Amino acid sequence: MNLGRLYFRGEGVPRDAARGLRLAGSAADIGYAVAQIALGDRYREGDDAPADVALALRYYGMAAAQGDPTGQIRLGPQAYRLFRQAAELGHGQCQFNLATYCRDGRAAAPDPAAAYVWFSLADRAGVPQAQDRAQVMQRLLDPAQLAEAERRVAERKPMTR
Repeated sequence: MNLGRLYFRGEGVPRDAARGLRLAGSAADIGYAVAQIALGDRYREGDDAPADVALALRYYGMAAAQGDPTGQIRLGPQAYRLFRQAAELGHGQCQFNLATYCRDGRAAAPDPAAAYVWFSLADRAGVPQAQDRAQVMQRLLDPAQLAEAERRVAERKPMTR
């Protein structure tokens, strides 16, 4: 991405936005979150690239799927929907991310029971720190809420690959 940035800015090389986009695109395609965010920003704003909100969301989503907080923030309202879809399919990191949304009330009012369910599922999927977070949420639930949350966890089938 640094080389792409040089071409975008014309620093030490002739300014060439098309080449900058290609270089940043290559970095984004191999998983470099900084490039994914930069391309998302360029496509969102139409800065050195044609304005394309769908493409911007795609790049933000790539970064968010890696757990990049900037990518998650840039997705805004799209993030909850995307995390929910992937979490429902059993993706552990998305289950963890969705749990934080439920815990923090980012998409609706804070919901400790839903956060407990998603943290528990993320723990079952092997996501580090999920077990600790589920235990914190568990302490916030009354016995009836905990029983219902445990039922929801039990009815979910682990993702198989």
